[in-house]
Amino acid sequence: MKVRSALHLCFVAIVATAVLAYCAAPAVLGLLGSGMIGWRPAKVKRPGVQIVGPFSEGLAPIRESDHWRLGFIDTNGAVAIQPRYFASGQFAQGLAPVQVEANRAWGFIDRNGAFVIPPRFDAALSFTEDLAPVRLGGVWGFTDRTGTLRIAARYHEVWGFSEGRARVAVDGRVGFIDTAGNWVVPPTFFKAGDFRAGLAVVCERAQCGFLDRAGRFVIAPRYDDARSFGSGLAPVRVGQRWGYVERTGRMAIAPVFDEAEAFSEDLARVAVAKDASFDLKFGGYSGRAPFYGFIDPTGRLVLGTKMLGATAFSEGFTVVRLPSGGLCSDCYLYRLMSRAGEFLPGRFDLVSPMVGGVAVATIGQRSYVIDRTGAALVEVDHSLPQDPAYAARQVVNRRFGYIDETGTTVLAFTYYHAQPFAEGLAFVEGPRQGKSRRRGFIDRAGALVVPVADSVSQALPFSEGLSLISRSVGGSSRYGFMDRSGAEVVPARFANAAPFADGLAAVKQSRDLGANDWGYIDSTGKTVIAPHYRAAGSFSHGLAYVERVSNDSKIT
Repeated sequence: MKVRSALHLCFVAIVATAVLAYCAAPAVLGLLGSGMIGWRPAKVKRPGVQIVGPFSEGLAPIRESDHWRLGFIDTNGAVAIQPRYFASGQFAQGLAPVQVEANRAWGFIDRNGAFVIPPRFDAALSFTEDLAPVRLGGVWGFTDRTGTLRIAARYHEVWGFSEGRARVAVDGRVGFIDTAGNWVVPPTFFKAGDFRAGLAVVCERAQCGFLDRAGRFVIAPRYDDARSFGSGLAPVRVGQRWGYVERTGRMAIAPVFDEAEAFSEDLARVAVAKDASFDLKFGGYSGRAPFYGFIDPTGRLVLGTKMLGATAFSEGFTVVRLPSGGLCSDCYLYRLMSRAGEFLPGRFDLVSPMVGGVAVATIGQRSYVIDRTGAALVEVDHSLPQDPAYAARQVVNRRFGYIDETGTTVLAFTYYHAQPFAEGLAFVEGPRQGKSRRRGFIDRAGALVVPVADSVSQALPFSEGLSLISRSVGGSSRYGFMDRSGAEVVPARFANAAPFADGLAAVKQSRDLGANDWGYIDSTGKTVIAPHYRAAGSFSHGLAYVERVSNDSKIT
């Protein structure tokens, strides 16, 4: 009996030790692989510096945490351009777009930080083929390297030049122009991609095809979706499955994938949905999800669809997403893998693609510039590099307009922000011109009827002749009401408020969320119903819901 108990205890101890070892192993392996243990420290350390964008032409944008200005660092850790800019893009063709102050003009600097094109644009993106997109007065054109506007600003959305053609959009429709600004393809398409190998994907309402540089269809629109050519092939979707076509339109790789991307460095990322997958290298997963792999131009699966995530190959490496192991089922780590399927040293919380022979890897509160061997070159503070072109695209190319019930554009897509019409007016924000910008309520003809100052941080649609506005007072938002003449008839003094309805508006006196201090005012600001509710809704048909919490209530 004693022998059996001893054996039982021994077995339990062994199992417990194994479980602890399994749970701890990923963390220990992560430390060993990541450089926290056994990884040669970086020779250069830059405390207080964060890398905020990818390297391009050997330079990456950085931010200093003490004053949040942007500069540039090189791959050796030297600060090439001191942080003094409010915003920036990437270097391309030796120049980078920068903004000196918030809501001020953009210009272009060289690698020494000197302005080659002085700040005079509302926004700017990086150069491609000696031309850069710039915005003036809410519309886009292109400047050359001398700062001369080579293509007039008249487009609502633009992309950089590729193979002598640039995608541009007018009123939401996409076409192509040449370097002189002439239309090669009129803006008639709903979606389009850049020219690659002489062809560009374009999509009509429901079908996609491919144009040549003269604007002629080489492959007629017959696919449900499509992406750009690479390695002589382009991914196309037929129904719910993706395959690849040649330039003649012949299906070269059958549509058998749930996802497919364009070829990069002669490898294309594809995905197949599975209920589960297990692999000693890439880990085990359960639950239906797309699993990624890579094919070559013959359609041969070079790296099997066993990864939960992977990026397109860049300079011979892909970033692979792996389970971190242990008891956390939703925790992941990232590694750099070569075309041969070999991992570089290091297991990271995040790692960027390899660009210019380096990548930016993050472990905990530290980040590192690593080379193609995985060695750390530079150590900086925790960094999350973002693609500045993508970030800028989301902001600078988002435009609002207004259409009627037939779908006809009534007010062009020129506004950065827009709200619905109410009582004949709508609040919009337009481009900044100098130190001012078009901001306020417009009528149905687009005329600015009620200007709204920048000191007003928010203005909601009119209700019963009044707009609920907010201002920053002492670092906190305070709410009041403005009439159709722009006068602040009820000063912004409330901690919260709701629009007027049935002649009354609910307002809150303090920022204490648990206080019984919601009440109601009339259009003159006079208190009509005393503030003694914990919550209060707007009136409708003579009634409003309210909530009150007794101060002597207890939870037992």
